Amino acid sequence: MEDIKKTEVRLGEIFWAYFKVGLTAFGFAILQKLKSLVKKSGWLTETELNEGLVLVQLCPGPIMVNLTTYVGYKNRGLPGAIVATTAFITPTIIFILALSSVYFSFGKMP
Repeated sequence: MEDIKKTEVRLGEIFWAYFKVGLTAFGFAILQKLKSLVKKSGWLTETELNEGLVLVQLCPGPIMVNLTTYVGYKNRGLPGAIVATTAFITPTIIFILALSSVYFSFGKMP
């Protein structure tokens, strides 16, 4: 029998969970972290998660980002989708901005 998902997931809980995954995972390991996060938290049933994974593979864009958007949407609608996506990509954006700053600071050194 499948797990019953929670009725209400806090947006802060979604944000911090996806922020941690975005900060610590890279490559194909992200998919395993996302799946274990959703299963452990009880945000979606196994069937919903598998259906979502199939659905996001049909959509253009990165599969992992689309999956976070899907899970956020299924739990809290549009606000959940925005929070989940923003939290998941924020660590990458910060990292790229930091590297760009270092590059432009030291890039002209002989």
